[in-house]
Amino acid sequence: MRRALLAVVVVAGLLATPPAASAQLQPDGIDPDDVLLAVSVEESGDATWTITYRVRLDTNETEAAFSSYRSDVESDPATYRERFHNRMNATAEDASAATGREMAIRNVSVSVDREELPQAYGVVTYRFRWTNFAATEGDALVVGDAIDGLLLDNETALFVGWPSGYERESVTPPPTETRENAVLWEGPRSFASGEPRARFVPAGADGGPDGGGLPGGVPLLAAAAVLLLAGVGAVA
Repeated sequence: MRRALLAVVVVAGLLATPPAASAQLQPDGIDPDDVLLAVSVEESGDATWTITYRVRLDTNETEAAFSSYRSDVESDPATYRERFHNRMNATAEDASAATGREMAIRNVSVSVDREELPQAYGVVTYRFRWTNFAATEGDALVVGDAIDGLLLDNETALFVGWPSGYERESVTPPPTETRENAVLWEGPRSFASGEPRARFVPAGADGGPDGGGLPGGVPLLAAAAVLLLAGVGAVA
């Protein structure tokens, strides 16, 4: 069954199941110009997600709105973490029912920063751990069934990295960009049933086309994600 998920441009939530997604997860005060969903998969099948929302601060109004939002988050981060955690838990419960794997959302954090790239941007970042996000088939990791039928709008990109010691065996559909340690799909894109899928196997196993891994884990993936966003901002 195709479980379409909507990657909406929101600051306090990420994914939900239609048809209620758009109405349920409206932006809380600001409307990001781009969103990056960066997923770092581990050998266990757990994944660390880093969700980065950027809003261009090019008017007095956007500066004021972001400053107000930042003050709200920094004065009461627990409320924003809890709201995000509850929404993501609902998504994980749906994914668990569809895949048959027990899943949970843990260790949610939120940060709000201002960056000059050189254009000024307000950046909101949520990080969390999604247990059993990837399926394990022997030594192989298979990513995608938990977000089957994902919808990316034209401001959103999905970035999936694999653990050190693994290599990419297959990816469906073909990504927008392939890197040594990750694949990237840019929106707008509507994944079909059974998509996206990425299969990673231990390096040196038959069938692997490259030796890419994720040495350094989440920090390297996050750094690559920042560079990607900087590139997007430069041409926006």
